[in-house]
Amino acid sequence: YIRNKGLFNRKQFSQWGEDTEIRKFFKDTDKGIYLDAGCFHPLMFSNTALLYKKGWSGINIDMNPTSIDLFNIARPNDTNICTAISDEEKDFKMYYDGPFSSVNTIDEDFYKMSQSVYFKNKKILTVKTKTINQVIKIAKIENYIDFLNIDVEGFDFKILKQINLNQIN
Repeated sequence: YIRNKGLFNRKQFSQWGEDTEIRKFFKDTDKGIYLDAGCFHPLMFSNTALLYKKGWSGINIDMNPTSIDLFNIARPNDTNICTAISDEEKDFKMYYDGPFSSVNTIDEDFYKMSQSVYFKNKKILTVKTKTINQVIKIAKIENYIDFLNIDVEGFDFKILKQINLNQIN
């Protein structure tokens, strides 16, 4: 799935060119740390692939085991964690569109809103979530993240509001 896409030599990886703007913003920073929650794929639609290619490393989080397997192959220098993230640790229904879907979610409202386009072969699984602070602790981030990317299909704000900016820059 990675090799056939021939993605490693691209100038842009993200879906809408966001990564080229991110690269411009960090043009003078050769090494940094990113945290990518809802990372989906190490190359396709990735906002952090250009940073990785530049020498950065980071933490990639996705609840889809196939996604994390691909990250472990394509980005072995990163910390790749398979988990769902929420504002509390508990069991959630996971609306699973498939192993190569970018819209798997634990947000029922997001699922209902997008089921007319996606989720044709949906499965409902149960996943235990972690908080972003638990993931940061697992990844051993001391106190600094250069770039934060959150794309978790509906729970984005729940994750963002957990981050204590007095502890992590």
